[in-house]
Amino acid sequence: MKRYCRNPSDVYRFLALIKDCAHKRDMRKGEDLHHEICRNGLEKDAFIASSLIGMYAKFGFMEKAREILNNLHVQDDVVSWNALIGGYTKHHLGNEALDCFNEMREKSISPNVVTYVSALKACAIVRAPYKGQEIHIEVLKKGLLDKDVSIGSTLIEMYTSCGLLCVAHDVFDKLPNRDIYSWNALIGGYVTHECDEKALECFDEVQSHWDLTPDAVTYVCALKACASIGALYKGQEIHGEVMSRGLFHQNRIVANSLVDMYANCGMLTKAKDVFDCMEGHDVVSWTSLMTGYVKCEYNEEALRCLESMQGHEGISPDSATFVCCLKACLIAERGGYIHAEIVKKGLEREVLIGNALIDMYVHCGLIESAHGVLSKMPSRDVISWTTLIGGYVKQGYSQEALDCITKMQCEEDITTNTYSLMFGLKACGSLGTEAKGREIHSEIAMKGLGFSVGCPFLSSALVDMYVNCGLLIDASYVFDKLSTRDDVSYTAMITGFAQVGDIEGLAHLLRKMEIEGIKPNSVTYQSVLNACSHVGLSDSGQAYFEVMSNGHCGMNPCMEHYVCIIDLFGRAGQVENMSELVGNMPFHPNSVTWHAVLGACRKWGNVEAGHDAFRHAIEMAGSDEGAYFSMFNIYMDAGMHVDAKCIDESRLRKSSIRHV
Repeated sequence: MKRYCRNPSDVYRFLALIKDCAHKRDMRKGEDLHHEICRNGLEKDAFIASSLIGMYAKFGFMEKAREILNNLHVQDDVVSWNALIGGYTKHHLGNEALDCFNEMREKSISPNVVTYVSALKACAIVRAPYKGQEIHIEVLKKGLLDKDVSIGSTLIEMYTSCGLLCVAHDVFDKLPNRDIYSWNALIGGYVTHECDEKALECFDEVQSHWDLTPDAVTYVCALKACASIGALYKGQEIHGEVMSRGLFHQNRIVANSLVDMYANCGMLTKAKDVFDCMEGHDVVSWTSLMTGYVKCEYNEEALRCLESMQGHEGISPDSATFVCCLKACLIAERGGYIHAEIVKKGLEREVLIGNALIDMYVHCGLIESAHGVLSKMPSRDVISWTTLIGGYVKQGYSQEALDCITKMQCEEDITTNTYSLMFGLKACGSLGTEAKGREIHSEIAMKGLGFSVGCPFLSSALVDMYVNCGLLIDASYVFDKLSTRDDVSYTAMITGFAQVGDIEGLAHLLRKMEIEGIKPNSVTYQSVLNACSHVGLSDSGQAYFEVMSNGHCGMNPCMEHYVCIIDLFGRAGQVENMSELVGNMPFHPNSVTWHAVLGACRKWGNVEAGHDAFRHAIEMAGSDEGAYFSMFNIYMDAGMHVDAKCIDESRLRKSSIRHV
């Protein structure tokens, strides 16, 4: 490389070369250029130093950028500090950016507009509203809001990032000048925090100003709001504006947002039409379309999109794409294939990907594979553990679920959430482990997730846990303390009274449900009918069943309810009523039904009805050995030994044929 002399023209030349390296992201050439600058003794020049800091910051080499600043003889150049602070901010190193900002002020270097903008962005990154307020006060004292509108927009972004939407709106209202960027900051903040109606109100207000024109960012934010709340008509209106302004073909992000909006509103045909009209696609375009298919449970279509994206257009899936595809995998074979692709791309270490894999394997019933994914994750969060714990509970591995909760609590920075606590209570109820259940109850109380907080499913799980542990008094105490009760919590309590045969307590709860305007669900009535059956209250059971059959409770009896009432008739010796009910069922009796009939027929010695039930059971499943044994015993009890022998021989023939 040619050796340069110290003169202004060479300084300008080097500045241009540094800028070119940064623009082209040519790291090697940039380092060679830096060495040449050092050989020429120009590394101490403030302009060149600032440019080098900016170049290294763009490459992500922040330590090198900091080293250049440290080597300056005079460190009072605000441009150099701005380059460093801006670099930290760009790479989401908010704490490092604020440390530099504080160090700069300690050296009595006065910040300018660029400095404040970068510092406020850093506050947004690390969610530091108090530091942001401190900078806000400085900005007001210096009157910078009147001089530069970018500070106002950045202030709004900082406050919305910290969740202070009211403060952000107050800042917006007090801005001396508002441009489209300040409006975008406010609208974007509302969308981020799911205040979508408010975001659309702001969008309409923008359109009412003759001197303001929405840009691509404005439309993207508005479309996201429409997608979130399913505002199809508003989305269609925005679609028309986007087309008339030519933004659809000019800006792919806007086009992708349109696909996403239609997909989230369930308009998959329209989403596909918009997708097909795009001049080109990227991974976001495909993922938006696939997400819509998955949301509407068109899982096969979503997986075909993955194949088309990779095969026809050669677009590589990203993390979001894989997460979407894993949701579409309802069979293990497809999920295993995608898992292998994820491993090839080295994405299996990402928490979101790992969580999606665990969820996929859990839904496919492969709980060990799900555990294997979690064990290999370098970092896990509460969602990782909760998904696995829920999988264990649903598949009946309650002890394994509790073991996972213990292991999760041993990990640093991970604490139980409402769902993991709920699954823990379900596991305790299944196992009847009173001590662990009380421990989880104490944790719920310590976290403030008890009776007054809107966590009805957690409260219901508490009641259910105590009921299943046989602790009806404790269950009643929790139930009485609930600020709000629903059909689930009532059903849990009713099930408890049903288990101990307390019909009066059960009836009292049903009356309370009626007073509070809560309708019993299917499980509620199943518990009631079972209780009536077990304590021999045939008339009460029939009365409750009549209420269901007449549609007075807002539901019709299902198979489980019919089995309960058949069992009730059987226990009461009302075999004729039982046979009539089976014959009049609105759906075909299943094997459970016929076994219930056979059990009653044996108890009351009704050979004729028993033989009829046996015939139906065998027609459903010729190898039903339980039905053969029941009919054998019915004949034996009736002294019909020859018939019993024929039944047993027939059973043996069926058994030998099956084993051939």
